[in-house]
Amino acid sequence: MIPVKHKNLLQAWLALTLSILLFYPLFATLYDNDIILQWRIQNSLELTAAVALFVLLLTGALWLIDKISNTIIRCVLFFLMFIIPFISFFIHFLQQLGFKNALITFGQYAHGHRFLVATIGAFCGALFLLLVIRYPRKMIYALIMVLLALSPLNLLAGWTLWNVRNENTKIVINVPDLYEKKAKTPTHNLIVLLFDELSYEYLYKDGSINRQYVKFHRLSSISDNYHAATSPGNETLTAIPGMLMGRRYENIVMKYDTIYRITKDNKEEYLKIEPDNLFAIAKDKGYSPFAYGTYLPYCEMFEQYLDGCRSFSIYNYGNVETQFSLFNPIMTTLIIWPRLGPQGFIKNMAASQWQRRQTEQVFHLTLKTLDEKAPVFVFSHIYIPHLPFVFNRNGYYDNNEPFLQNSENYQRQLEYADHLLGKVISKMEEKGIFESSEIIVLSDHNYRIMFAGRENHIPLIIKTPYQKIRRDRFEPAHAEYLLKRGLM
Repeated sequence: MIPVKHKNLLQAWLALTLSILLFYPLFATLYDNDIILQWRIQNSLELTAAVALFVLLLTGALWLIDKISNTIIRCVLFFLMFIIPFISFFIHFLQQLGFKNALITFGQYAHGHRFLVATIGAFCGALFLLLVIRYPRKMIYALIMVLLALSPLNLLAGWTLWNVRNENTKIVINVPDLYEKKAKTPTHNLIVLLFDELSYEYLYKDGSINRQYVKFHRLSSISDNYHAATSPGNETLTAIPGMLMGRRYENIVMKYDTIYRITKDNKEEYLKIEPDNLFAIAKDKGYSPFAYGTYLPYCEMFEQYLDGCRSFSIYNYGNVETQFSLFNPIMTTLIIWPRLGPQGFIKNMAASQWQRRQTEQVFHLTLKTLDEKAPVFVFSHIYIPHLPFVFNRNGYYDNNEPFLQNSENYQRQLEYADHLLGKVISKMEEKGIFESSEIIVLSDHNYRIMFAGRENHIPLIIKTPYQKIRRDRFEPAHAEYLLKRGLM
C-alpha cells in the first residue's frame, strides 16, 4: 500500500482520475471530432476550472470517507463515488471502439424487456453487496487499482487541452448596413430553410404533401416539387458542405483545420472553402448573405463571405449562452452521454433543453433577418425534426423518451417544423415580400433509421418569385446543383 505520508497525494490523484473519467466523453469528443464543439479559448478555461472544482470536492470526499471506521461503509461510499465516472468513461470508450450500434441494440432490447434487465441488475447488486460484506478491504483495493490503471487518462486529458489551447472558433458575424454599399441589387430575396432529417416519405403521401402539414402543403401548392431529389451526403457533416459548395464529394471526412478531407484513390486530398461557394456567389450578385445553423462552424468556414452569421454547437447549449460558466462543460458532458439507461435518464433532460434552446435561437435569428432592408440570401439550418424529439405542433413539451425513434415522436416534431414554416410565411407576408421571394425548403438527409438505403433521398420544394402554380418534377435532381442555380 501507499505509505501514510503520501495518502493525501494519492487521494488527490484518485480524485483527478474520477474527474477525468466523468468528463471523458467531452475530452474524447474534443480529441476525435472537435468540429461539432466549435471550441473556443473560453471553453478550455471553463473545462479546466470545472475539473479543478471536481478534484477539490472529490478529494475532500475521499478524505472524509477515509475517516470512517467501518470498512464496509467506506467501501460502499467509495463505490458510489466510483461508479458514475466509471460508467461515463466506459460506455463512451466502447463507442470509440466501434460498439455504438451494439449498445443501441442492447438499449432497445433493455427498453422492451425491463423486468428481465431489472432482475439481472438486482442480482448484480446483491452479488456486489455480498462481496463488500465478505471482502470489504479487498474491494476497496480493487477499486483503487482500477483507478490507478486508468489514471494515465489524466495525462491524455491535459495533452488534449494543450493541443486546443489556441483554438478560438468564431461563432458570430454581424456586418451592418452593407446594403448601402452594394453596386448591384437583386430583385428578390432568397430564403433557404433546411430542416434537418426532414423525410420525403413522411412529408409526402401519394405524391402530395400530407394535409396534416398545412403550411408545407400551402407552399407546395405554388412551388416546384422535386420527388427524386438527393442530397450530396447521408449525414449533416457531409451533406451540408457539399450543398454550400455546390459540389458532390465522395468519401468526405470532417477535419477542423481544413474543414473536410476527401479520400480518393487511397490518397488524402485536403480542401479549403472554394471561392465559388453559395455565399460568395450571393455576395457577388448583390445579396446580403446570412447563415444560421447547428453543428457546422458556419461563421468560421464562410467568414469572409457573410454579412451575418450565428453558429451553434453541442457545447454550452449550442453556444446559446456565451458567458463564462462552470455549468457548460458539465451540461455538455451530459448531452454527449449515450441515450441508454442509466445515463440516458440524465442525458434526456440536458439534451432536451439543448434542442429547445438552439432551435429557438436559430429560428429567432432567421425571422429577424427578414427585417433587413437589402435583398438577402438566408441559409437557415433548423435542427428539427431530427431527434431529440421535444416538440409538437404547440411547441416544446416534456417528452419522457426524446430519443425513442418511432413514427409518433417524429411526426409530432415534423408538425412543429410545419408550424415554424408557417411563421416564416406569415412574417414574409407582413413584410410584403412573400410573393416576390424565392423560397427553398429541403433537408440534408432522410430519416435514416426508417429508410435504410435511401438516406440521401430528400424533399425539395422551390417557390420562385411570383409563382402561382404547382409543378411536379420526377426526374433525378441534385440538391446542391439546384441551390447554386437559384443564385445564377
